[in-house]
Amino acid sequence: MPRKICPFVFSAKGVGDYVEVKKNSDLMAILETDCLVLSLDGLIRAKKAAGRERDLAVIPELEGLLDLRKRSQK
Repeated sequence: MPRKICPFVFSAKGVGDYVEVKKNSDLMAILETDCLVLSLDGLIRAKKAAGRERDLAVIPELEGLLDLRKRSQK
């Protein structure tokens, strides 16, 4: 039986509309449902575009996670 894909985000500031969000998402299985989840790159862009203090505060941590992921894929 094919699994359904359940998108949670339909647009994101700094990323774009649904088409752009989908391009910048990773597919993850959550409770046997395939979900599109904004990638770390996309999440960083969205948080920078939001510009709120609480969003800007976590960017260094997200960039650190992204760096770890990139180094582990080499």
